[in-house]
Amino acid sequence: MQRVSPEAFRATFFEHARSTTYFTRQQKAAARAPPSTFHFNYTKSSSERATLLCEVDGAFPMPHLKMYRLLPDTDDDKAELVNVQLTTERKDGLYRAAMTSEVLDASLPQDEDTVFLCSYTFKEIKYHRFQRLVYTPGPKTRYSTPWHEAASWHEGFEVHSENSVGEDILPSRS
Repeated sequence: MQRVSPEAFRATFFEHARSTTYFTRQQKAAARAPPSTFHFNYTKSSSERATLLCEVDGAFPMPHLKMYRLLPDTDDDKAELVNVQLTTERKDGLYRAAMTSEVLDASLPQDEDTVFLCSYTFKEIKYHRFQRLVYTPGPKTRYSTPWHEAASWHEGFEVHSENSVGEDILPSRS
């Protein structure tokens, strides 16, 4: 008997559940695997620019990623970033999606932080998660906070994960 990893078994089950005609549309939509990782960070490539990276891995079905910039002097008005590159791959029935966007410091307010959001959704069901990143223009530094450590804080950088109704699901900074 061949041994199958739990991830491969789960992916095969979900793929079968989505493709068989014996399931209703709602049952097919419920066949999903939330991602095992959800990262949102940035890397300074020079003192004038940074590359934002939003990554979701181990999800089923294919997650849909978007990046936004919160508009200054608002609490929730946002503009979707359009200069993005999306890469996707499928392994053992699960998906990995990564979105990057280059940000020029000169295009951002210099006297205040800029807040970026990365969100992922599943088209087939009402499921929405997002992380928030506070970016401070300035010297070359790399900041990266894994999803499971997103409650740790670094000067000039903060990551939140919030659910679709906007309630924090990670501890807040005290």
